[in-house]
This record gives sequence, structure tokens and C-alpha cells, in this order.
Amino acid sequence: MFPDVVAIAPWILMGATDARHFTEVAGACLRFVPFRASPDDMTRIHGTGERIRVSDADGVVAFYTRLVEAACGTP
Repeated sequence: MFPDVVAIAPWILMGATDARHFTEVAGACLRFVPFRASPDDMTRIHGTGERIRVSDADGVVAFYTRLVEAACGTP
């Protein structure tokens, strides 16, 4: 999905994500966001002007489309 990415580094997602609702029925819940976030982006989380870059939107949609298709066993 992101061919120019050389490495992925985990970071702690401090928000109360929807994953908390699935911990009782899922073996593991990963809190993951499929877009790049700069330090400036981090200051807007749940604040004024919360948004992702328009240039990241296609990658986010493609990631989740591929994830759902893989989970459903469809190409």
C-alpha cells in the first residue's frame, strides 16, 4: 500500500480507539492508522482542525478496502 516506506516504527496510539470494544471477542486488537502523521498533525488530534492530508486519503481507503477483502477471502 505504501511502496516508498522504508521502515515502519510502532508508536503508542493514546486514543480510546474502537478496538477497546472488541477485546472480549478477538484474540488481539491492533490499534493502527494507515497514514503518515507529522508532529503538526499530532497537535490536531481531537482538536480544532482535526484532519488528515487529502494526499493520504486514497492510501487510507485502499488500505481498508484491501483489509476487508482479505478478511472476507475475496481478491
